[in-house]
Amino acid sequence: MQEHLKKLGLDPNKRYSPEEVKKAWRKRVSDNHPDKGGDQEEFLKIMHSYKMLTDPTYRHGEERRVNPHKPDLNIRMQIPVTFEEAFFGRPINVCFNRIELGEDGKPIHKEEQDVVYADFALPEGCLDGHDVIRPGLGLKQGDRSGDLIIRAVPTRHARFQHSGPDIITQEKIPLDLILKGGEFEVQTMYGLKTLRIPPGTQPGQRLSIRNCGVGKYGNHIVIVDPVFPQKDDLKKEAWKGLDINWEGSQEAEDEVFEQHFIRIKTFRSGF
Repeated sequence: MQEHLKKLGLDPNKRYSPEEVKKAWRKRVSDNHPDKGGDQEEFLKIMHSYKMLTDPTYRHGEERRVNPHKPDLNIRMQIPVTFEEAFFGRPINVCFNRIELGEDGKPIHKEEQDVVYADFALPEGCLDGHDVIRPGLGLKQGDRSGDLIIRAVPTRHARFQHSGPDIITQEKIPLDLILKGGEFEVQTMYGLKTLRIPPGTQPGQRLSIRNCGVGKYGNHIVIVDPVFPQKDDLKKEAWKGLDINWEGSQEAEDEVFEQHFIRIKTFRSGF
């Protein structure tokens, strides 16, 4: 990987974060872009080096193309993290014994193990997973070293879902509160927050609690799921003043059904 670091203007003997690599790549791309008079071939080489340093799929394909008979020296790990850890971020530490292969492709027995430590910070909001690449920390074979490729995989949450930076929940809200409007307490990733419900809110409607998503720039989206009252609930104070004739509504529904039944019976009898 040293030649690719050099191509981006970086010191091949130092370790760089993904952000530092991207910053160097942007500068090199800006300086060598063909639209600004740069050389097309040099521009393509810079793009190739950046992909080799940051995209394990691309790098693996290139290595297979150039060295089709050489073994894959990359080490791939999956680390499960909770929904909360992926939302807020957390430090992750990895430790393992690295294996060195001989020319025959078999592991070399060593009295002293080569222990590898890798630390990285899982950024907040990685709810779809996150890949981290540590160049040169994979398997060894002679002067070749593979990469350590770590993927943090969030587990599903029983209550919260997400769409981009937004968190989504379905909340059971009493029907009288939906009809009259008011306030409802919602559990968000940042604790209990008050949701304002406009009068006449519809079932399935989406309401937002602002700045309660990822990094507090996403929102918490509430899908309204009405809780319909039982017969005894209609006598409670919450239902006074709504002017809803539940019994009359039932009578009207029965009358419609009866008329419909009579029409069907008349049609079938031929009268």
